[in-house]
Amino acid sequence: MSPEIPSTNRTMLERMLGSGWEVKEGDPSLLVRVVRGGLVHCVDGRKVDQFLVPQKIVRGPKIQGGAEGVALLLAKAQGVSEVDESWFRKACQVIKNSGFVPGVHDFDHLHCGHFNLASQGKFEGMPRFTITAGDMSRIVGEFGGSQVHLAGQHEEYVMRVNWDPNMTLIPNKEAFNLDAWYANVIGINQETLLDNAAKTVMGLSSVRTVEVFG
Repeated sequence: MSPEIPSTNRTMLERMLGSGWEVKEGDPSLLVRVVRGGLVHCVDGRKVDQFLVPQKIVRGPKIQGGAEGVALLLAKAQGVSEVDESWFRKACQVIKNSGFVPGVHDFDHLHCGHFNLASQGKFEGMPRFTITAGDMSRIVGEFGGSQVHLAGQHEEYVMRVNWDPNMTLIPNKEAFNLDAWYANVIGINQETLLDNAAKTVMGLSSVRTVEVFG
């Protein structure tokens, strides 16, 4: 492994390495500063299906599933067994308190892969969802967030994990983009985040390469 990767991050990447992942340094020029009030969105690399995309949509922190993933991971961190409407609202409030707004992408075209995997019980030991996708889409709007439509098929060939605080990566079809630094902001365990992100990517694609930032 590259000696430039900080030891704390290296420890969290061991699980990926054990599963045959290649880990290498990312190009820091790809990073952009997050926009306060931006959308906490999914790691999905597909582009937003909109001619002029507001910066607040693409320059918020990225976590698998967006607000849905935040709700799941916060539930795990706090020993909650299921994500219902009440818990999802709490997660949206946590996001809003952090200076951002909750987002999900549409659940029709290709659906949200993270939500599908979670609903099918593919994440062993994780809470289960009792809230519907439709209710999540509605609730994020109540907290100033939105549902975003993503265009096309998955073409990602790499996963990018960013630990550089207050920076993010713009979706460009190439990569699944994860802002690991945001986990510390909202009280999610870093190893749980990374393990779940890896399982999500493995469940959706053949990607086994990680580029590390920060």
